Amino acid sequence: MRPGQMTALVIQPSFFSGTVSLIASILLLGAANLPSVINQPAVHDYFLGSDGLVTLLRSSDSTSSLFSQSSFNNVITLLAALGFGVVVLIVLEIVRRVRADAAPISRHEARMRFGTRLLVTVVWLVYFVVTLKIIFPFCILASQVGVHALWGVRALGYIFFGVGLLWLCFHLHTVLMRLFVLRIRVFGGEEAIMEAELRR
Repeated sequence: MRPGQMTALVIQPSFFSGTVSLIASILLLGAANLPSVINQPAVHDYFLGSDGLVTLLRSSDSTSSLFSQSSFNNVITLLAALGFGVVVLIVLEIVRRVRADAAPISRHEARMRFGTRLLVTVVWLVYFVVTLKIIFPFCILASQVGVHALWGVRALGYIFFGVGLLWLCFHLHTVLMRLFVLRIRVFGGEEAIMEAELRR
């Protein structure tokens, strides 16, 4: 396989990474814009008005016990534990991939791999800070402009722009992760190589 093909495979989003990035983008921007959406007059009256669904449920004794503070805390704890578990699994998989690549190799190649991983780590940390301080707030702002201007075409454009930019941001994190483990895909990769070979 030519170097150009390898580079293209590293940069290309896989179906799995693209789907996860899209879902994460929608969930994060949705959570960030939830107060603005709820405060829209039509949405607020439907859910939180005097005859709204949430108001009627809140007045019911059975639902008030179901959504007590202790139940809410238990749900938050469970979701945090699940999220932590997913992060741990991803980290363990990355460590396993790095160790799998630690087969007997020459000292020069080992130094090259260490230097590459060190450089990628530095770039990744800088990009992580840029993501938190610039990209993520900008995506939230773009989506909020769209939410406040619902339901026009420009509003949907702002929302799609925010989601698309955040998706691209997450995909670049995926590319840096691939470069760190020195693989075409973090999970799998052999299938992508075979597909590229079949296209030739």
